[in-house]
Amino acid sequence: MTNIKKKTPRVVTTEDLDKLGSRLDSKISKIEAKMATKDDLKKFATKDDLKKFATKDDLKKFATKDDLKQQIRLSEDRTSENFDIKLEEKFTKYTDKVTRGLDQVMGELSSIREENTARNARDKRVDQRLDRLEDHMELSKFAD
Repeated sequence: MTNIKKKTPRVVTTEDLDKLGSRLDSKISKIEAKMATKDDLKKFATKDDLKKFATKDDLKKFATKDDLKQQIRLSEDRTSENFDIKLEEKFTKYTDKVTRGLDQVMGELSSIREENTARNARDKRVDQRLDRLEDHMELSKFAD
């Protein structure tokens, strides 16, 4: 034998309905407390108030994304041009300094070469004189 329990149907009593009604009343009153009243709504902006703000035409006067992109491009172009100009000025300035420095070095090098040429000519004359003296005195046997 199996033990089968039969469910007995539950009957709703007036007492149950009263409890449910009181629960619903408390929940409704909580919801009503959170809702805005007519007085609350009067505190918000009206259509006339909103008309005092910017209109569509006013908003169209403001910059758009395309306007901002164009301004950014122009700014980048100006920045690039300024950078190029400053770079060129510095390059010219330093090129002038380097060129002046090279001119000095080349001038010194030229004077050193002239001195060497003169010294070599003098040394050549001294060597020739020594050779003649050695030949004259026959000292070549004892040389070196």
